[in-house]
Amino acid sequence: TAEKIEYERKLIGEVPMPEEPMSPGEECVYAGWGINEEHDAKPSDELRFAYGKIYARMFCVGWLVEDLQDYEFCIRPVRDSSAIMHA
Repeated sequence: TAEKIEYERKLIGEVPMPEEPMSPGEECVYAGWGINEEHDAKPSDELRFAYGKIYARMFCVGWLVEDLQDYEFCIRPVRDSSAIMHA
């Protein structure tokens, strides 16, 4: 979006992007409203986060997804750690 987003609650904010490129093998924390069951196409009603590991783009493109945008990462969970973000 071209306009600055104003948050109503102090507990909600932007996630800063890494200052340096992420490399395959690095662990990270990721968040989103993505699907929460393998065969469920409906996104979660709540913001969730989990711990993951960065994978090489070629690992995901053509196998997990058809394409990745320049700003997207290929991440796989490293442990069963998904949780709901409560505000």
